[in-house]
Amino acid sequence: MGSGGLQAAGSGGAKQVGRVSFYLRGRSLAAEDTNLTRANSSDPFYKLLVKDSAGKFVSIAQSKHISQELNPTWEAVEVRGEQLSGANELKVEVWDHDLVGSNDLIGVASFTLPAMASLVHQPALTLTLTLTLTLT
Repeated sequence: MGSGGLQAAGSGGAKQVGRVSFYLRGRSLAAEDTNLTRANSSDPFYKLLVKDSAGKFVSIAQSKHISQELNPTWEAVEVRGEQLSGANELKVEVWDHDLVGSNDLIGVASFTLPAMASLVHQPALTLTLTLTLTLT
């Protein structure tokens, strides 16, 4: 489940492609790591993927992982506006980082994007997308 809003603000000036900042946090994520000496937990990080013109999801960014946290608030991740200009769908995958073996998928959320193509080519554009993910 995901919720969020997109805010855009533009101002005049030289034409430049903006950047999009993603501020994500998770709540009550699944504990993928079993510990004998402390509470079960996860080391979550997320991947941002957009659907390309062929209909395939491609990764455009990844957050840093946060150790032993089920309610993470990740540092902002920025992507270039042109990475979103042709996209109409955004997928957020939340993973548990593992040092040994492969990472574990905790959950996935998909969002329909507004007409990003027209927004990202505005001069001096700043976009902020804030999502709160609760994956159970």
